[in-house]
Amino acid sequence: MIGKINFVVALFCEAKPIITHFNLSKSDSTLFKIYSNQNHSIWLIISGIGSSASSRATKHLALASEADMGTASWLNIGIGGHDNLPLAKAILAHKITDSQTGKAWFPQLVFDPPCLTASVKTVEKPDFNYPDDNVVEMEASGFYSSAESYSTREMVHCMKIISDNSQSPAGKITAAMVDKLISRNLSIIKELVRKLQFLSMKEQERTSDPPFFQECLSLWHFTVTQTHQLKNLLQKWSLIQPEKNVLDVLLSDCKNSRNVIQTLEAQLQNTPVRMGHD
Repeated sequence: MIGKINFVVALFCEAKPIITHFNLSKSDSTLFKIYSNQNHSIWLIISGIGSSASSRATKHLALASEADMGTASWLNIGIGGHDNLPLAKAILAHKITDSQTGKAWFPQLVFDPPCLTASVKTVEKPDFNYPDDNVVEMEASGFYSSAESYSTREMVHCMKIISDNSQSPAGKITAAMVDKLISRNLSIIKELVRKLQFLSMKEQERTSDPPFFQECLSLWHFTVTQTHQLKNLLQKWSLIQPEKNVLDVLLSDCKNSRNVIQTLEAQLQNTPVRMGHD
């Protein structure tokens, strides 16, 4: 099982080092440029500048990568400005604020961040006053507000790399400079991807169908509530009695879905949990 991650990046010069490092190839797409690796565990979309563009691209990539299954991690990477942070400094957002609406999001950091964390403010137009000790950029709020619809907040993050500050104004930024800034932080990006893919893999394991689940659904009619009960009971069965075929028990004793639930509960209650040993 391989964890999945979806990158949303505004500009090609920001995306190029990531595309090269992860060996991504361009996919067929009419609305946006989309790239993926060979086993489709890593996807990247180039959104264009602005919160609205980032939101649209995120939704498009969710469909293209089938991320609506809810098990993919999401990462927005781009440049941003800050009053006094040094150029090329990478930050991970622990708060994202939209300057137009005032709405804020708080990404959940359930792992040790591989870089500094900071507040990010998304603006409609470049703001060179660097307000309120925020990293200022133009995509995070649009990205985050859309991506959180497809995954949990633990798996949706924004990383910004400082491209301008009060000593080095944004007017000096070039595409070549942006490429270098991203490239200098590839080791941090790789570590962040590793952590997010691990979370994705764990979510896949948590939500995947346990053994015999589909077979049971085809043999008996379950209500929605019973279906959830069945899934939980079969997950416990696979942990406690992984070598035993549950259908051998159910097919002989059960005439309906209620019998199935009752039989599984009774069997599990009477089965001692065996602790692993060397």
